[in-house]
Amino acid sequence: KKQRNKWAIFENFLKIFPMAGKFKKFKITEKFESCAFSEWESKKLPCNINFEIKKTIQRLCVKKIQKVLLQFPEGFHNFYGFLFNIINFCNIFGRKYYISNLVTYGACCIEDSMGKYTGFEILIHYGHSCLIPISECFISLIYVFLEIKFDYSFLVESLKSYFFCYKNSISIFSTVQFISSLKNIKKDLLSFFEILIFKKNKPLSPGEILGCTSFKQKNFHNTLYIGDGRFHLESIVISNFNGRFLQFNPYSKALSLVGYKYFQIFNEREKNINYSVKNIKNFGFIIGSLGRQGGDKICKRLSELGKRTKLNFITATLGEINSDKIETIGRQSIDAWVQIACPRLSIDWGFSFRKPILTPFELSIVLGLTTWNKLVYPMDFYSNKSGYWSNYAKLNSSYKFYLNNIDYKIKSNKHIFKIHERK
Repeated sequence: KKQRNKWAIFENFLKIFPMAGKFKKFKITEKFESCAFSEWESKKLPCNINFEIKKTIQRLCVKKIQKVLLQFPEGFHNFYGFLFNIINFCNIFGRKYYISNLVTYGACCIEDSMGKYTGFEILIHYGHSCLIPISECFISLIYVFLEIKFDYSFLVESLKSYFFCYKNSISIFSTVQFISSLKNIKKDLLSFFEILIFKKNKPLSPGEILGCTSFKQKNFHNTLYIGDGRFHLESIVISNFNGRFLQFNPYSKALSLVGYKYFQIFNEREKNINYSVKNIKNFGFIIGSLGRQGGDKICKRLSELGKRTKLNFITATLGEINSDKIETIGRQSIDAWVQIACPRLSIDWGFSFRKPILTPFELSIVLGLTTWNKLVYPMDFYSNKSGYWSNYAKLNSSYKFYLNNIDYKIKSNKHIFKIHERK
């Protein structure tokens, strides 16, 4: 009876406030704004971080939802109590809120499947961009980017004094938290630098990169990354090794020159590829079960490729990939592993595994579908314009391959594959 009374109150509430559109909005009263937002948001939450509380409450009040799952990146769990008090202030429907305790490494770690099987109706994901389309999720999903505002005057003055010269170009990029500040930085620097490039790599926003997805530039020299840490920055360094890379930390206001041991790491990757070519009999596919790391499309393509080429392979699903688990699964039967979770795991931590652990791109090199070039290593795991080893590769792209055209031959105990690419 109490629940029926609450839904009756909700229906009367909808009659008072008119709604329209796909995501129907309701009007927040002045009392609610003055009581909730001015008191809680201004005092308890950082003023330079946009938590999009109004948008969240509007979406929740449209649908009859009972269980809500909140997912935060590492470092933002301490704001859960304040957000719960603010959102629960408008809770007239007996709604329950829960927080996910699973590790969230990036935008691919969306726990919509876990939320569906545990009875949740909606997931609020904080801190990452719309990498997984909402239409492909199992439950309703709300993305909150957590845009961070910072004082970029120090950055502009430093670039003017140290790096300004005639016909000098700079490419600026960052994570999704600082995307809103890039346009203002561009306006202040256009009069001093001739070209200021903003690349767009769909489905990402202009100027945004991920740890596994960046862009390839031609005829450039200076690249500026705005953000803390090196994980996202190293993504573009790997795909563009012959440039000068700068990093500006918006928290410490430090502008630094970044280096990377490129040839040392990729010499090791080349050794793993050569070892896999000689021992190509038994393969193991590792599908990441943490969120959406294991792409369904890539799994289907690689499994079909393994069947066509008559390779012996097994499939393992792991939430966390480490050397101990892999050794217990295929200590004697598996010659090399191909992990479909995060390509940076193989690049950064491949030396800690006893047997080669390859990426889908490196598997294409082993099978002879792609030539190996140390100077070109694409970081396009979630790019629309990529090869079949990526999640969002389009079938009508120039990288489309036809499994029926693969010729299987054996010469001197080596497996050689020929593939006819069509543009």
